[in-house]
Amino acid sequence: MIATVLYSYDQLVKEKACVSDKEVYDYVLDWKPHWKEEKEFEVCDAIHNMAMLSVMKVSHIGELMDTLLI
Repeated sequence: MIATVLYSYDQLVKEKACVSDKEVYDYVLDWKPHWKEEKEFEVCDAIHNMAMLSVMKVSHIGELMDTLLI
């Protein structure tokens, strides 16, 4: 999961300077559509956690599932 999210982020950063959490999420699910039903929470959680730990710099636009509320 972490490798997939980081790879997706790295690919997006090559194209543009500012990447949103939603763009990373969309890239992951475009790449692995079967994760939509199975791992939606885990993808959102991984993006939030890596952003919080400054592993990747994404802008938070508020469109992802808030994993802290669940």
